[in-house]
Amino acid sequence: MEMHTGPWQGTCGFRLMPDDDLAVAPSSAQVGPEATRAGWSLRYTWAHPQDGEQAGVLLVGGPDEEGRITAAWLDSWHQRPQVRLLVGTTTMLETDYDGWGWRILVTRSPGSLGLTMHNVVPEGSEGMDPGPYVVMEARWSPVAG
Repeated sequence: MEMHTGPWQGTCGFRLMPDDDLAVAPSSAQVGPEATRAGWSLRYTWAHPQDGEQAGVLLVGGPDEEGRITAAWLDSWHQRPQVRLLVGTTTMLETDYDGWGWRILVTRSPGSLGLTMHNVVPEGSEGMDPGPYVVMEARWSPVAG
C-alpha cells in the first residue's frame, strides 16, 4: 500500500452502540514502512468519551500469493490485553471473536487516510439488528514537515 509515511493528524469518532452518536475528538496517526519492506504499520491515538486517551497499532504484512493481507492488531481499549490477528485485502481486515465479528477498513486518497472499525453483530443477538455497524471512524491528513 503506497501512502505517505510519517505523521498524520485529524479526528476520530467513537460509539459503543449502533444508535449512539459518534463522539469526535482529536486523533493522530503514524504510518511506517517496516524493516523488511514487506509490510507497513499504522499507529494511532484516539479518545474514548469516558476512558480518555487510547492508542492502537496495526502491523500489516503481505499480500501473499493469493492476495491476502494479514495483520496483528492491538488497541488499548478495543482488544486489550491480547493481540488480534486479522486477515483480508489491502483495504479490509476481519476477525471473529466469541461469535461476533470485527472489521477494519483502511482507506486512502490523495492527502487523506482513514480507519473505520465495524462491530459485526451475529444473527440472534437480542435487541440488536445483525450485521456490521461503525464503532470508530478516523480521518487524518499528513503533517507537513
